[in-house]
Amino acid sequence: IPLLALAACSQAPEAANTAAEPAAANVAEAKAAPRPRSATETYADKTAAYNSYVRAAAALAKEKASGGGVRSYAAMVAKEQLDFGLRFKLATAKVPGLLANPTLSDQQQANLTTLQNASGAAFDRAFVAQQVAAHQAMLPVQQGYAANGEDAELK
Repeated sequence: IPLLALAACSQAPEAANTAAEPAAANVAEAKAAPRPRSATETYADKTAAYNSYVRAAAALAKEKASGGGVRSYAAMVAKEQLDFGLRFKLATAKVPGLLANPTLSDQQQANLTTLQNASGAAFDRAFVAQQVAAHQAMLPVQQGYAANGEDAELK
C-alpha cells in the first residue's frame, strides 16, 4: 500500500499541472481581452482625441496658413482648445478611475497628414473644411453626453 500511495503522489503533481493549465489559459485570456469602454470612457476618449486633433491642426495653421484670417482663426482655436483641454483634464480627474485616451482616430491622423502636405490656399481650404467637419462631428457627441451622460462632472 505505501508503494501505491507513493505512486499516486508522484502522479498527483502532473495531474495538478494538467488541471491548472486550462485555468492559467483562462486567466491569460481574461488579461488579454480588454473590457469594453463605458459610455463615459468612450465620451472622454473622443473628446480628448478631438481636442488633440484640433490643437495639432491649429498649430500647423499658425505656421502654414497663407491668409491672415485663417492664421488668426487658428490662433483663437489653439487658445480655446488649450483652455478647454485643461478644464477637461480637471473634470476627468474628478471621476474615479477615468483616464481619457487622446489617441487620434485614423481620420484625424489622415487629416493632419493632409495639412502637413498642403501649402498656400490649398492648406487654408483644407484647414477650414476640416475644422468645420470636426466641429460638426463632435457636436452630437457633446450634446448626447450632456443629455444622457453618466457623470455630472463631464456634462
